[in-house]
Amino acid sequence: MRTKRRWHWIALIGLALSVRLGAAAAWDWRFQGRLVFGDSVSYWHLARAAAQGEPFRYGDYGRVFRTPGYPLLLAPLFLMAGESPPFFAARALGAVLGTLGVIATGRLGKLLWGDRAGWCAAFVAAVHPECVLSSVPILSEAAFCPVWVIHLACLAALLQVAESRAAWTWAVCAGLTAGAAAVIRPSALLWLPFVFSVLLLMDRKALPPHLLAAAGCAAIAVLLPWWIRNYSATGRWILTTTQVGPSLYDGCNSNADGGSNMGFMKAAVDETRQSLGDRGTDPLAVELEVDRRLRREAMHWAAENPGQFLRLALVKLRRFWSPIPNERAFNTFPVNLVMAAGFLIVMLPAAAGLVLGTARGTAFLTCWLPAAYFTFLHVIFVSSVRYRQPIMFGLIAAAAPVLVRTIDFLRSGSRRWDKATPPRVPPRKEG
Repeated sequence: MRTKRRWHWIALIGLALSVRLGAAAAWDWRFQGRLVFGDSVSYWHLARAAAQGEPFRYGDYGRVFRTPGYPLLLAPLFLMAGESPPFFAARALGAVLGTLGVIATGRLGKLLWGDRAGWCAAFVAAVHPECVLSSVPILSEAAFCPVWVIHLACLAALLQVAESRAAWTWAVCAGLTAGAAAVIRPSALLWLPFVFSVLLLMDRKALPPHLLAAAGCAAIAVLLPWWIRNYSATGRWILTTTQVGPSLYDGCNSNADGGSNMGFMKAAVDETRQSLGDRGTDPLAVELEVDRRLRREAMHWAAENPGQFLRLALVKLRRFWSPIPNERAFNTFPVNLVMAAGFLIVMLPAAAGLVLGTARGTAFLTCWLPAAYFTFLHVIFVSSVRYRQPIMFGLIAAAAPVLVRTIDFLRSGSRRWDKATPPRVPPRKEG
């Protein structure tokens, strides 16, 4: 039985990798080996700089433009292939990382609801269009999504063994992976404080303070080198990047429509250079002041226009949870049909599980709370289906027990769905 199960997992892993490599090849063919997104250009430039030992900056005003996680993962491609490695190599790396995300999704489902739910979650993640597409473009999601779902699996394990000796190990693992996620994508920075605050409100005894501290210290240990580097480069403690201000303004200004449009940046830089006078010739001073100025203007606009801010938040909410792509270039048949089908196949059973009570406690914290966290972030910052991709892995795990029961219902021919075999919920381990 174990041998058969092992071969099932090997076949599933092969399927996940094959689908992603095929999607990467199709993407390269469709876009003729070009970088499609502006963000991809910056990641590629920084990866080359890291590999060649050049200053880690992008453009004249980008000394702290991106966090280093994803560029550092791409850097070995330049070490192995020279000045211009093929873009497909980065997409193939994304396919491998995405396959790790599939395995972690299966692990999360198994921890929460047992073997069958775990295998079901991994299978859905292996072929789900949003999960596959997160691995293909040269964007931070290719690395962030697998690291994120590995973190969720570590967090679930920690909550299940909180009173055993293994809790220390899982607390450190949860912290390390949370820190790694924030180094790849800054939006994860506030996740640990957020989830631990909610956890304490739900059950103050769920995790002892020393485990919370261990996870927090582990996350800080991962982030600290970046913070020290930023202080050394700028003289200021910058926790993520100097793009927080521009990103916030991108989502909160009188011309914002919920999507990203950084066309204001040239004017913002020119105005800042003039306002700084003699210091306007210093690229670092301009970079820091643009960040501060746009952050302040975005917050001022939101405070002065609460009605418009709320209407814009609703637009962003709709964009974030849209079943089809937001961008016209990708919202074409049959792409929109495949995306909508994938969205509904996950969201309907996941929502049913929430209503029926299968997503409580640890399951709620690891599957649904990330959805709330990223939704809240992206009704403030710019929003699109792209930013939803990380939470789909957890929602797939949440959908798995309902999918398992539905399959049992259909196979058994039972007249009542609630008579189908319920998924096994692993017991909480205690010392």
